[in-house]
Amino acid sequence: MSPESVIAQNQNFLVGKIEALDKSVATITLADGQTVKWPTDFLPAGSELGAEVKLVILNEASETERNKLAKAILNQVLKNKDEQAR
Repeated sequence: MSPESVIAQNQNFLVGKIEALDKSVATITLADGQTVKWPTDFLPAGSELGAEVKLVILNEASETERNKLAKAILNQVLKNKDEQAR
């Protein structure tokens, strides 16, 4: 299961675009025009200006969903690593 499908099933996310990026903070503009200041340490590796990102909202009751998402992301990373090694 891909991270995208887990996120889509969860429906608790916001889509945004990285509009500004400095050493410690990224400014993400959401579809409705609101902006979010997000620590760059918590951005996906390789994130750059103009990239689309999804902010996932979870609570403690979402533990199972969080585990599914983590597993899906790890599987995607490993798949990409295998493809790059070929």
